[in-house]
This record gives sequence, structure tokens and C-alpha cells, in this order.
Amino acid sequence: MKSLFNIIAIGQCGNRLGQIFEKKGFRVAYFNFDEVDFFDINGQTFNQNLMKGNKLLLDGKGTGRSVKKGREYINKYSQIIEDFIETNTSYDKITLLLGGLGGGTFSSSVSFFLKTIIKQNKKVGVIATLPKKQTSGGLTTRENTYIILRELKNYPFSFFMLVDNEKISKQMDEKTLIKGWSEINEKIVEKFMSIKKIVQNHSTGQGVGSIDMNEVLRVLVNGGFTSIINKRIHFSDLEKITVNEFLKGQELVKGFDYKNSESFALSFIISHAVLPKSVELFVENILKKFNKLSESGFYGIFYRDDYEPYMDINILANGLGLPNVINNRVKNLNRDIERAKEKEVKKKEKEDNIFSDFDLRVKKSKGSFDF
Repeated sequence: MKSLFNIIAIGQCGNRLGQIFEKKGFRVAYFNFDEVDFFDINGQTFNQNLMKGNKLLLDGKGTGRSVKKGREYINKYSQIIEDFIETNTSYDKITLLLGGLGGGTFSSSVSFFLKTIIKQNKKVGVIATLPKKQTSGGLTTRENTYIILRELKNYPFSFFMLVDNEKISKQMDEKTLIKGWSEINEKIVEKFMSIKKIVQNHSTGQGVGSIDMNEVLRVLVNGGFTSIINKRIHFSDLEKITVNEFLKGQELVKGFDYKNSESFALSFIISHAVLPKSVELFVENILKKFNKLSESGFYGIFYRDDYEPYMDINILANGLGLPNVINNRVKNLNRDIERAKEKEVKKKEKEDNIFSDFDLRVKKSKGSFDF
């Protein structure tokens, strides 16, 4: 995996994710408008004359969650950003952009990074997080998120992995208030890294189909939104849940329609234990979720040497449309903004009406001091 990607981490959320990838041996470059977020980022400051360095901090004061402000910076510093991108990307690797939707830095700059890399005829993918409902920034954060998604959804990126922080935080055992976002970020990176589990280097000579890394890469660069699922599940649990429940429970963002996946790679790694009928049925039902006429569809069923009664399910689905739930939020964004404005007007009217029955003119009391 490390040899396949160059990573550019953008903004506070992207920088935190980038540090985790870097610890795992990936080559990571860091970009930000806020110097506070750069205090603990190691690396070499970018030198435009020498075209060297993996850290680029511009302005330093941040955007205050303003996409408009961020784009003013982008226009002002466009040439140095292009040189930074040129230095930290290559034609033989996929460039992976990391960031959090909702803030100012990533939301204002991701389209510029995408356009620049695509213009250079390089492969580019995105991992972007969706903010929690109860998060700082309020409506501004949601506006930034869905306005940018509306802009980006038809870009020719290789893949786009959306992550719903709200959904993941509910799955975590640890309270995010205690450990911050580090646990969630670790899970995001772990999920992305699980792509390599689809490929099985060890063969028992049994099973159906086969998947190699080039086939996985073919799926990964097909374009569109991306779903990655990996889960070890005990045979006995297969009888307790439906395929729909399984997919919804493991998705990083809910609402994908897998029938619309233009490319996919699925692998099922099963132990040599006596297989109940539920195992075969579960595999069949997952396969039915995917379109057999997809552009590139690969699947393999492999067997383990051990006899523990469990199965590993690994799914990479690409070429998906924007999840239905998110798509509806994007469509309804203007409506939500208008409702917020109306609510603010009504609140102001209510506050004004509280004192409407009182005569607030100042009257002097006889014998009182005149201040």
C-alpha cells in the first residue's frame, strides 16, 4: 500500500489523519492556513525556489470556517500551491487528499487541489470526513459541507471515501470526549488500509475466483464514491442479521445503493470448519446486492487452514453515486438556510414583542436626582 500513494493532508482534520498515515510509513505532505495546527507537524518547510519540502503554511491566521476567505488565499497563493502539489505528487502513484468537510481550509481548497492534479494527468482520490450534527460552527459547518459536496460530486476523481464522524463515533467503545478524535482517525486509516485484505497471497487450492492487487487498483481508480467494508463474523451470527443490517452496520457513511456500483472487489475468507447453510446463503445474498453487469466486478471465495467457525468479509465498492441521505441534504441545503433565516427573524420579532406593551420612555421621578 505504501508504494501506491502520495498523501497530501489539508487542514486540521487532514493533518491529524496524515500523521497516522505517516506513522504507518506513507509519504505525507501537509498544507494549512492556520499556524496553530502546524505546531506538532514534523517535516521540511516547502521552498519554492528549490522545489523541496513537504510542509506548506500560508497566511497562518486561519479562515474562521469561511470558504470565501479560504478561496481568497487560494487565489493569492495559487502559484506556490501548484508548485507544492507538483513537488509532492508523481505520475506513478495515486495522490490521496485528506481533510474534513465543514471547516474553512479543506472546504475552500480541495477543488483547487483536485483540478490541479487532474490537469497534470495524475490519479487522485479523497478521504473526507462529514462533521457531527452537534459540532462547532453550527449551520456554517453544514453549509460548507454540502455546498462543497455539490460542487465536487461530478469531478473525475479516482475514488472518494466519505466518512460520517457521527456514525463512527456511535460505533466506538471509547467516548470521543475523553480521547478526542484520535480513536476515530485511527479507525478511518485502518478501514482504508483494509483494502489490501481483499487480496489473498496464500492459496489452499480451494475456493472460487481469485483477486490480485492490480484488479483491486482497477476498481479503486474507477471513479465515483467509495465504500470499504471489512468484518470478521462468527458463523452463528450470520443467522441473526440480514445482509442489509450487516452493510448498514459496517459502512462509514450510510445510504449507498450497491446495485449502482460500477466496479467492485469482494473477497470472502472462510475457515475449514463444517459450513452451515447460513454461510453459503449470506455470501449469495451479498453478491446479489451488486450488479453483475458492472464495468469491473471481481470476487473470490478463499478458505483458511484453521477450523475456527468464522468468515472474513472484505468489500471495496467504487463508482457509487453520492449516498441517498447525503444527496438529499445537498438538495435541501438552500431550504435549510432559508428556514434558519426565517427562524432568526421570528426570534427577533418575539424578542421585540416582549416589551411592546411597556412604555419604555424615561420618566423623571419628582425629587429624584437627574443623572
